[in-house]
Amino acid sequence: MASSKPYHLGLVLSITCLLQVLLAAANPPPPPPPCEKSDKELRFMFSQWMSTYTKHYSCPQEQEKRYQVWKGNTNFIGAFRSQTELSSAVGAFAPQTVTESAVGMNRFGDLTTGEFVQQFTGFNATGAPEFQFYKGGVFRGPCNAGRVNHAVTVVGYCENIGGDKYWIAKNSWGSDWGDQGYVYLAKDVLSPQGTCGLATSPFYPTV
Repeated sequence: MASSKPYHLGLVLSITCLLQVLLAAANPPPPPPPCEKSDKELRFMFSQWMSTYTKHYSCPQEQEKRYQVWKGNTNFIGAFRSQTELSSAVGAFAPQTVTESAVGMNRFGDLTTGEFVQQFTGFNATGAPEFQFYKGGVFRGPCNAGRVNHAVTVVGYCENIGGDKYWIAKNSWGSDWGDQGYVYLAKDVLSPQGTCGLATSPFYPTV
């Protein structure tokens, strides 16, 4: 009987730890507020952003309008990153590979999602800020594969150690968008149209 006590104790501890992990995954702590900076700090950041991307506005009213849009986009990016960090913490023992799309500020920061889609309509036609502020990782959507009106150049494909397959595509929006101008689109998806309609109208050169 004495030899069975350590076994039972270890079993109880293992079950307790497992329950704690399951409870943490089922009830993750709420993410921190998307933006905790003061308005003064945000306005300074906005002025730096304007300088970086050489932004000029016709009047103070237009600049204030664009600041409010930029502030909203900054909050979105902060909230997205907080949620991503939370998911990573819950799945801390998963393979450390870039599998989920990441976001970050770029030159489109003063545009609403609707304005971005109108001015830079793309194969994605997402209407979602996830693509507007895409910075890297495998992009799976959201997007509308039925509205294809933009072309990208597929330069290759890859599979990471986590088993995620993706196309490597070069976009035409400059190197400050995406991963140095590139986007990684999920490959071998269920939709026959491909991610964001990538397989709808493919073209390739012939010699």
